[in-house]
Amino acid sequence: MNKISIKTQITLWYSLVIFILSAVLFTSFYSSTKKYLISETDRSLLTHAMEIAENPNHQQFPNMLLMTATKQDAGDFVDIVTMVFDKQEPQYRNYKLGNDELRIIAYPLIDGGVISSVLIMGHPVDNYVNALNQLKNNLMLITLLLIIPSILAGYLMAGGALNPIIRLSTRMKDISTENMNDGIMMDTRSSESAILIKSFNELLKRIHTSFIRERQFIADVAHEVKTPLSVIKTGAEVALSKERNADEYIQALSQTIQQTDRLTNRLGSLIDYAWAQSEDVEKQFEKVNLSKLTEEIAETITYMAGSRNIKVECHINKGIKTLGRRDKLLQVFYNLASNAVKFTGNDGSGLIKINLKNTEKHAIFEITDNGMGIEKKDLPNLFSRFYRSDSGEKITGYGLGLAIAYSIIKAHKGKIEVHSEKRKGSTFRVIFNLAR
Repeated sequence: MNKISIKTQITLWYSLVIFILSAVLFTSFYSSTKKYLISETDRSLLTHAMEIAENPNHQQFPNMLLMTATKQDAGDFVDIVTMVFDKQEPQYRNYKLGNDELRIIAYPLIDGGVISSVLIMGHPVDNYVNALNQLKNNLMLITLLLIIPSILAGYLMAGGALNPIIRLSTRMKDISTENMNDGIMMDTRSSESAILIKSFNELLKRIHTSFIRERQFIADVAHEVKTPLSVIKTGAEVALSKERNADEYIQALSQTIQQTDRLTNRLGSLIDYAWAQSEDVEKQFEKVNLSKLTEEIAETITYMAGSRNIKVECHINKGIKTLGRRDKLLQVFYNLASNAVKFTGNDGSGLIKINLKNTEKHAIFEITDNGMGIEKKDLPNLFSRFYRSDSGEKITGYGLGLAIAYSIIKAHKGKIEVHSEKRKGSTFRVIFNLAR
């Protein structure tokens, strides 16, 4: 089936509306004119009928056609008859007399309160019938003369209105992955076209961001896989370069296992990060008891901190719940808590505080340590992947793990805040919406 262009559709609808409006307008004008002419004819007939009725010699009028009257005068046909007539008011109708069509009035003549006879008077209506026919023809001609230019004007107007869309579709064909971020810059006087262009540019930005994210993910995978695979390959080549004893083979295999574990962990972290960046994560959400989850983390961290002579204090409100993935939230809390243990001294003065509280609408998880802290210049890039400080030293424990934590929190519609001073410790605060 052939599709009709929007321009043609708009023109057809525009023409249909013009036709209907013209038909209604001209029909109303024709009907009003016809009603007016009939009303004037009836008024003239009534005036002459009343003049005859008031004449004391009106009974002398025979059944005749008064040839002395002109076609414009009422009373061309006059007759007075005796008949049964039960109407007190004059009655009007059209009547065919020979080749002439007359407008007839039946005017009751009252004598002593009783209808004695009826005055019948007629007037030819060919004048106004011809005038109405001429008016009808003229209106039809005007309608045609009005509709044709209207269709042409509607077609041109539709083309002008759709021109920005046509230009936009032409520009779309030139968009590629190389210039996607540039968007489409185009002047338009139409607010709808401006909204369309703005929405399309926003869509391009989202697609461009997705492309960048995918490219970055591939680059990250390559970055993390390259080194372990190189170490494994080199170790295998060295081990096979000559015959060795059992201990040397065991050492080579142990190194292979170590690098394999590192590769597995890194790939798992990148997969977690990619999960947090997806668009439909909320479909996997369910109610999670943050109080029990925090108690579980506190128990694990207390054991880890005990081996490093670090004290742990916990204050956990009961029954706090949010919507999310329990395993992902457990990963976030464990990452933050394990970082606190790693960066807190083991000289006996170390202290970690784990708190979980709630407000009317939010759940707030806080973990505070008095460890080495973070330099102020590193805070803005704390949640970036593979960030390295100016000295080239990687911020161990505050690299990919925190980037993953940040993405998971964001996917849960939460937010994370950090306050830290060098050699004074750090506080991480995570805020979630409460589940009702």
